[in-house]
Amino acid sequence: MRDEMRKRAEEERARTLARVAMEQEAARVQEAAEARRRAEDMARRHQNMADGYRRNW
Repeated sequence: MRDEMRKRAEEERARTLARVAMEQEAARVQEAAEARRRAEDMARRHQNMADGYRRNW
């Protein structure tokens, strides 16, 4: 009886750890995508500025 309860608790803990790990990975992936989007936006802005300077010379 006690072994069964311990086994169930260990399984529940393993599921919880797996879920937390998946959530952390999803958050990391989303953060990386946002950082990439920001970097691409900044690169585009800089390119637009450079193009503007070239046109005005």
